[in-house]
Amino acid sequence: MYAKAKARYIHTSPRKLRDVANLIRGKDTTKALNILKLVSRTSTSIEKVLRSAVANAMQLTDVNEEDLYISKITVDIGSVMKRFRAAPMGRAVKIKKRTSHINIVLRDKIKKKALVLQNKQSREEVSSDKILETKETKKGIENGAKGSSGRV
Repeated sequence: MYAKAKARYIHTSPRKLRDVANLIRGKDTTKALNILKLVSRTSTSIEKVLRSAVANAMQLTDVNEEDLYISKITVDIGSVMKRFRAAPMGRAVKIKKRTSHINIVLRDKIKKKALVLQNKQSREEVSSDKILETKETKKGIENGAKGSSGRV
């Protein structure tokens, strides 16, 4: 189970929002909200999107807020508004007012544990296959089996 929320055309530069997003990536929603309360740098828009994603998850299924974690959070570049400002000697200087898009995906902790177990099992199977292959090739070399490099 997962829930999404996104906000588009937020009037904050993506670089500032990415710094805040990196703080909460992979955390539980309750911990993330506590972190966002303490961060003074442009965290209000990310907090709104996170609360919206939690509300979406609670509407879809009967899940507690404590059971959710942030599986994916991205901050992308939006459109850039170009303005001009007066400069000395009759010149003009460009001003770029950047916007950004925030996407948040929440997942259930129980599903996360199941995915971690599946990944561990698949890694163990792959590593055991490699060990068997290396043992077989060593036996072939010991028995005098010639490969492509054994030509005279």
